[in-house]
Amino acid sequence: MMTLATPSSAKGAGWLIANQWYKQLFYAVAPDLVPGGSGNCIANPPCLTVNNLASPNNKQAILVFAGRALNGTSRPSGTSANYLENANLNAALGTTPFVYEHRAGVPTSINDRVVVVSP
Repeated sequence: MMTLATPSSAKGAGWLIANQWYKQLFYAVAPDLVPGGSGNCIANPPCLTVNNLASPNNKQAILVFAGRALNGTSRPSGTSANYLENANLNAALGTTPFVYEHRAGVPTSINDRVVVVSP
């Protein structure tokens, strides 16, 4: 399941906070790599998949940056659908919790950017 990230001490956190990107940043970690997990993410699932990447499978940790609102709602909001679209929204809601989507270029129905943290 995806969680809202609020970085405070990571490198570059000052820029992230000054520009309020923490309000649009979510993260996901493969269940086997969280405390109490087996520590071995070797297959999908429970590893994460990020569609629209050259190598989409077996991701351990990702950041999801929500793009501007595509549904005309104002932010801040407590509703995930006002930030995320398609696969990223489904992952946040737990419908398909291990599958995400990166979308670069001109936004149409999704404009979220995914950054792979590991591996």
